Parts: sequence; structure tokens; C-alpha cells
Amino acid sequence: MSKNHDEYTKKRKEIGERFRIFRRLLQKSEKDFADETLRQYSEIRKIEEGTFLPDIEFIGYFCNDYGLDIMWLVYGKGNVFFKETVKTPRYIYNYCQDNPTDIENLNAFLENFNIDQETEAE
Repeated sequence: MSKNHDEYTKKRKEIGERFRIFRRLLQKSEKDFADETLRQYSEIRKIEEGTFLPDIEFIGYFCNDYGLDIMWLVYGKGNVFFKETVKTPRYIYNYCQDNPTDIENLNAFLENFNIDQETEAE
């Protein structure tokens, strides 16, 4: 495999991991996101696994409706949310504004607040 392919695969997995954390912060299941965006459940799963990159329309929906910061999603820089919206729980938004939003810290936050590791479809 080429170095470019390996880097691309790594980036897809990083985006998928951050997207999964974003979904879990909102206490939504993969099915919730699939239904909300009129996508297949399997597409959400593939995004989170890092086997599929979401299109700009998909990402734009979460940026507009939930305040997802695209720089955080793609590069892990900045904050999870660039703005507060009515769809974003206030305590989640406030936590992310006041604390580091790296993967380790966010996973610990989710565990401490008993937010399911796998908020999957029933």
C-alpha cells in the first residue's frame, strides 16, 4: 500500500471517531442520525468506522443544525461546537466550551456521565 493510501485511511478513521463522539455527545443513536438525514443506517455506521467519508451536504447539515465545527471534525482542532443551537443540549455545549475536546477527554466525559458507549439502534 502506498503512503498516501495509508494517510487517507488514517484520516477517514479519525473523522469517523470524532463523528461518533459528536453523535454520542448528542445522545443520539446511529438510527436517529440515519432517520434525521434520510440516510441508510449502514452509511452512518461506515462513516463512524472510517470506511466511508461523508459528503459535504451531510456534514453541512450537522454544522447548520447542531453547530458542529468542521475544523474539529476534520482536523481535531478547536471545539466540537462553533455555536449553540436548540438541538444541542446546553450542558454538553458548555462542557465542550470549557474543557479540552480531544478524543480521550471526551470519551472520559461520556463515561463519567453514563452516556452509553454504544448508543446504537435497538
